[in-house]
Amino acid sequence: MTTTKPLARASAVTLVFQNTEFDIVDLQGQPWLRLPQIGGALGYQKFDKLRELYERNTAEFTPDMTQMLELPSAGGPQATRIFSLRGAHLLGMLARTERAAAFRRWVLDVLEGREAPQQAGPMSYAQRLAYLKERSTLVARLRKARNRAEAQELHQNLCQVSRLVGIEAQALEQLAPEALKPPPKKLVAPGRGHEPWGDE
Repeated sequence: MTTTKPLARASAVTLVFQNTEFDIVDLQGQPWLRLPQIGGALGYQKFDKLRELYERNTAEFTPDMTQMLELPSAGGPQATRIFSLRGAHLLGMLARTERAAAFRRWVLDVLEGREAPQQAGPMSYAQRLAYLKERSTLVARLRKARNRAEAQELHQNLCQVSRLVGIEAQALEQLAPEALKPPPKKLVAPGRGHEPWGDE
């Protein structure tokens, strides 16, 4: 059963990603983002798609990453799911939209203080475990990658997660050497009048 907490305080701080301006929720001095607006930022036409993505992966999120709160709206107080910046980043990791990679980079910029003066608090033990698990999954997928484009995208994600947990990511060449190999050259059969292949 979902527990809805009392009304939270809206923040005067604004965060803008591309054409999405977030209505920041100030929770214990930290900025939290609303699910529908994260969905818009990620490029979902209907935020229900992002809600379904979250519900399929609820085990990956800790209470420090997402909560249900009653927030003021035009029709009165309404139960709304919100996400911390780390929770929003994890949503960006799970999403497969065209904007997802840019959104993840933007969230990291906010976490590191490049986009807003307000910085997120220290990572909890549970959050660190979740990111370490995601990092291990990315490394495993990289080792199995068989084409350059896939390997480069996975490595970009790995570098982002590694920055969050303070671990240096190995070079792409070390993790996915098979994916970076040039495609084999096709042998052309000899034309008529030539000797068949073999030792000369």
